[in-house]
Amino acid sequence: MDNLKGEIYDRNGEPLTGSYYETYAIISPRWLSNSQRKLLIEKGILNSSGAEKPQNIKICQENYDTIRDLMGKTPGVFIYKKKVAYGPSALATHVVGYKNQTGIEKSFEKILNNLGVKNTIISDGFGQPIPGAIQQYKEATGGIKLTIDKNIQAIVEQVMDERVPMGAVVILDAKTGEGPFHGQPSKL
Repeated sequence: MDNLKGEIYDRNGEPLTGSYYETYAIISPRWLSNSQRKLLIEKGILNSSGAEKPQNIKICQENYDTIRDLMGKTPGVFIYKKKVAYGPSALATHVVGYKNQTGIEKSFEKILNNLGVKNTIISDGFGQPIPGAIQQYKEATGGIKLTIDKNIQAIVEQVMDERVPMGAVVILDAKTGEGPFHGQPSKL
């Protein structure tokens, strides 16, 4: 289902990627009664064209009550949380990079991926999820630790976005020379 990977942290162990969780439901139409299936199609939650295949649905405010009401009434609805990295609160994106394409993400891809885990929902021979048969593993607690301070980075990015149309900021410890690009990132 999901391959989770290690996080990229600031000097204090705070994540920089702005990760957050979204709630999803796997709905297996074969396990629903006709009235439940009809209700979900009418509400626009289920797609009527793939009526027999399990559908992965993001739970939002519009469909929350309907899906929640089916929980416990049918084995055809399974709810889980999915980690999403690079949310709106992500910082230092020019350094951190994005999805193994650039920056720390690209340079340390093998380390980050080896820290990850995999969540798996077990399905039957028809591809239908088996209720209660999920292998969820604890999320990795390790990652790459940088010398960046999340709080200082947030202030700098806000000031730059609001007041400086073009430029750069360099912050470092005058005694040690330590800064965002000094030294090696360390594995937690």
